[in-house]
Amino acid sequence: KFVGLAEIPLHTRWTCLSMGSEWIRIVEQTSGNFFLPNQITGYSTPLYSNLENLNNYKSSCLGHYHFRLVWPGLGYFNEWLQDNDMIQPSPVAGFKKIALKYPNHFGGLFYVNIGGLSSGDPDDTLAKGDTRPGGGSYGVGRFSGTSGNLLPGPVGRDGSTSIDVEHLILFIKDDCN
Repeated sequence: KFVGLAEIPLHTRWTCLSMGSEWIRIVEQTSGNFFLPNQITGYSTPLYSNLENLNNYKSSCLGHYHFRLVWPGLGYFNEWLQDNDMIQPSPVAGFKKIALKYPNHFGGLFYVNIGGLSSGDPDDTLAKGDTRPGGGSYGVGRFSGTSGNLLPGPVGRDGSTSIDVEHLILFIKDDCN
């Protein structure tokens, strides 16, 4: 017997809606397409990298980088601020979360290595956001794939399982313009 009305949301998850022209694509990578060790620039399709211009988009009035890492296949993103860039060998400074759909073990993007495969380093990615020792999630600029040639995405809700993805896009926003 029907006894009342209930509101059921039609859409219950975050989406990757168009973000406007103030967001600049910095890196885009799809499964099966990998960066070459020691080369993070000069790509246009199917890989994309605008990392050589990263410092042009640092918010000059506020002194930080405003990033959004999007996983289109998941329909979610992490958005945050950090003071330093991810292509210099230094830990993350000034991390401030804005909207973290996947907060588990995420602390901003930090430099891992360039040329990881050639030096034998197991972290074959330029930068990652996984704060666990030996963790490889939130990878950006991969030199090789996970099983199935996928990319390391975020850490799942259980706090331990990494979610592999087929597509990721890193955006930056200059908050002063």
